[in-house]
Amino acid sequence: MPAPSAIFHFESAHPLFPIGLERSEIPTVCFHPHSYAFTKRRIRWSAVFDHAAVFHPGYEERFRRAGHPGAFLLPHAVRKDLLPGADPLREFEIAWVGQTSGEFYKNRAEWLPKLAREFHSNDWSRPYTVEEAAKRLSPFADRGEYRPGPYRSAVQKRSRARLSPIRV
Repeated sequence: MPAPSAIFHFESAHPLFPIGLERSEIPTVCFHPHSYAFTKRRIRWSAVFDHAAVFHPGYEERFRRAGHPGAFLLPHAVRKDLLPGADPLREFEIAWVGQTSGEFYKNRAEWLPKLAREFHSNDWSRPYTVEEAAKRLSPFADRGEYRPGPYRSAVQKRSRARLSPIRV
């Protein structure tokens, strides 16, 4: 059986670390989908991997400055021009599905009501089933809302004009 071309290590709620990984001759890759959370810990954890995939723009540079030459950006979204078809109709300017309780999410809990007052939004305060979340967010996620474009630019301009910047 041929050797794998890479060993992928995905984020887990448990501190799992494969024995001998640091001595592997096969390239290793760790994934950080929430690069903004516990970034210093993530940078230290990544030191034993050949590559670190970060999912938020700018964090690849932060990892590199900290000494990780194999950090790279793997964004959650794709460019619009890579997707076939027209933009889907959007019911909301901003849609949100997710957790807002607890210390870790206090900024989120503070800003979602402010954004909902300024923009046409879904009911961010209630829980959604997986099916409801997919339906609610698909017009955004399917078209890669990390991209610049006339729709997103208009929302950004309105938010900059009316709201204070979000501190992270």
